[in-house]
Amino acid sequence: MCKQGFRRHASFVLLILILLGAAGCGDPWGTAQGTVILDGQPLKKGVVTFHPVVEGSTAYATLSESGTFIAMTGAKPGLPPGEYQITVIDQTIPTPGTNEIAKLLTPEKYASTKTSDLKVTITRGSNRVDLVMKK
Repeated sequence: MCKQGFRRHASFVLLILILLGAAGCGDPWGTAQGTVILDGQPLKKGVVTFHPVVEGSTAYATLSESGTFIAMTGAKPGLPPGEYQITVIDQTIPTPGTNEIAKLLTPEKYASTKTSDLKVTITRGSNRVDLVMKK
């Protein structure tokens, strides 16, 4: 192959690689962000947990003052696509060195995968997950 043919071939291969990258051959995970509402008001603190229905990693999110969250798996934003059962918990924090017991501040129903009716299917890309809870 002559130099000109090699350059043309190399340029073609480079173009294909760029197009594959632009076509979404990147991260296969999805992101999950949204708001938690309890009785019509944003829940101002607590933890949202995404429990995989089949198998996989559990993802967590801490609520902001405005009730919003972004799910994380470890230190990485997002989670693998699939079906998830969701639990939401807010509780008191006992004073260290006392016999105080943490008190659940959110409805007990949402604290367990056995009773929570919060479910979502995460797809690759961005997912809006707004959770509405009632006492």
